[in-house]
Amino acid sequence: MKANQRHSYLSRRDLLRGVGAAVALPWLETLASAETAKHSGPPQRFACFYIANGVQGWDETTQQADGKIQFGNGLAPLEEVASEINIVKGLFHENASKGTHGDLGPVVLSGAKVNKSTTDVRAGTSLDQVLAARIGDETLQPSLVLGVEPPCPGVDSNLSSVYLNNISWSSPTRPTPREIHPALAFDSMFGAGPNRQRTKSILDAVLEDAKDLGREISTADHRRLDEYLSSVRDVERRVERLGQPREYLTWQPSLKKPNMERPADHIPEKLADHMRLMLDIIVLSFRMDRTRIATLMFNNERSQQNFGFLDGVNSSAYHALSHGSKEVHARVTNFHSQMVSEFLKKLKAADEGGESILHNSQVLFLSGMHDGSHYAKRLPVLLAGRAGGKLKAGRVVSFDGKEDRRLCRLLLSVADNMGAPLPDFGDADEAFKEFC
Repeated sequence: MKANQRHSYLSRRDLLRGVGAAVALPWLETLASAETAKHSGPPQRFACFYIANGVQGWDETTQQADGKIQFGNGLAPLEEVASEINIVKGLFHENASKGTHGDLGPVVLSGAKVNKSTTDVRAGTSLDQVLAARIGDETLQPSLVLGVEPPCPGVDSNLSSVYLNNISWSSPTRPTPREIHPALAFDSMFGAGPNRQRTKSILDAVLEDAKDLGREISTADHRRLDEYLSSVRDVERRVERLGQPREYLTWQPSLKKPNMERPADHIPEKLADHMRLMLDIIVLSFRMDRTRIATLMFNNERSQQNFGFLDGVNSSAYHALSHGSKEVHARVTNFHSQMVSEFLKKLKAADEGGESILHNSQVLFLSGMHDGSHYAKRLPVLLAGRAGGKLKAGRVVSFDGKEDRRLCRLLLSVADNMGAPLPDFGDADEAFKEFC
């Protein structure tokens, strides 16, 4: 291989790793073309929004003879962005085709089978974290993992509550910590210098204490401690990355400073306000290129959220409500769809050089079960965005009756479109050609 060809495959960052992180290289002309090509246009983004306890009013959405999507009750708010979405029917996870809440939620982004235990927690690394490991080093945070509801305690059918509260997993044994406080989520992405220094001091103290503790614990506890310290070091790297200039980018984010106020320290009293704040933080993070990968759990499995503020919905906890009237459950599904619709419209309105952020995104909206009956052999799935032009939209795509309808094939398509192709993922080794 010629020298100039060899250099075209090397980034300045790769060279820095080879000679030590403390050594800074000057600008090198032979590497300029590779760097420019890599950063010459808007990046791809991925977001996943999870609705627990299944849905109602989703199946009624169909494609008419004239190509127009006819929306059922559950998805009606998305009619305004119909041209930007795919309703995908008939997909399922082989490893979660039956079971209860704890079997289904943590599998939705991994396709893995959960270990049935209250103490030995094991699932699978989720797609968002696989992507974060592949492309997350370009931004302040590799990924943004958010929730709305505090963790549900207890067990579900002899399964740990951890399974109820997490769809994002950094490893098969480690769920990714999620943030439910809007103010802390905001600070983690847009915090100023004093906040960084304070966080750095806390991390230094934690690492020092952990070093002392490591001399006194068992081998099994060492494994748990190593996983915890890995999370701490992730935070430490984010803090350092926040202060680094990014002038090397040919493409520049459309926003340099936040265009929203820092949320109040408390969690909003109104559920809708809480959800909108979290969604707005994701929009802002994408616009400022602070992260390109985000997940948001609207609710936990076996959720205790109260949707009594909706017309025709009583004040029962969401989990109980999902096992009751289909019409009432459809109104809750409609509410979640409204949240997603508002988010998509904001991404579509955000211009970055002639195209919208939505054009350069893939947004999954889905549940781990079909409805409140725990049926999971046919999952509700919506995929929005255009993946930079790679993805068609404005369709209802059905895999009902088809032999190979594994959801992990769609996740492989998402990875392909993100520029991070995978040879296999979960129980699939081939992407859907319909989505890439």
